[in-house]
Amino acid sequence: NSSGLSSVALRYINHIEPPYPDVELEDYFRVMPQIPQPIPQIFPAFLLNVDIPYESPVSGLRIIFGTVVPKMQGNFAYVLDLNMYSTNDSLPSNEEVSGWLEIAHERIEIAFDASFTERAHCELFGEVGK
Repeated sequence: NSSGLSSVALRYINHIEPPYPDVELEDYFRVMPQIPQPIPQIFPAFLLNVDIPYESPVSGLRIIFGTVVPKMQGNFAYVLDLNMYSTNDSLPSNEEVSGWLEIAHERIEIAFDASFTERAHCELFGEVGK
């Protein structure tokens, strides 16, 4: 690759802190850690890390979802980290980078929307009719 690029990525790191203390994860999130029964279904702390391959252009989406330190004491806080990245065998050329970023942005937006329930879109993001 003569472009000088070693990788291309687009990353959105979202800090989510529901304003209510007794939040159930499934009230707000569709991305969830899954633990089999009979293990207690209580997650005071977790970190979920998933890589999803895409084609055309060949790239990957890394979704990291987990607990983080809240800004307000007594709250629960989460991070949803969406990272679309080029893979070694499919680095876009300089001319292709802006098109690659456009597709990456669309894919991240779809992943973001899909990661939250309708209640989250309304209560946390102030969106109507999502």
